[in-house]
Amino acid sequence: MDGTTTLGTVNLSSGELFNPFVLRFDLSPGSDAAVIASTERHDVAKAGEYRQAEILRRCSNVMRAPVEDDFVKTLTVAADQFIVARGEQKTVIAGYHWFSD
Repeated sequence: MDGTTTLGTVNLSSGELFNPFVLRFDLSPGSDAAVIASTERHDVAKAGEYRQAEILRRCSNVMRAPVEDDFVKTLTVAADQFIVARGEQKTVIAGYHWFSD
């Protein structure tokens, strides 16, 4: 073997193609489905409210950009992904779980 990974030689139960589950929905016309991925418990009946709150939060992040510049607004929004809560405080993480803040 030459060390390359191909679909024919990869172990599907581990490694880069590992997928712990599959979601499938049978939806009739006009119906919808909601998936909430979180480390905390949430009421799925409030999925629409959570979605709207997140949209508003992201819009407010754009408004907090220090200058009226599209590039700066893009950086401001991107930086939000790396701000996490540690108890009552907020901190910045490097983007990888093995890095500390």
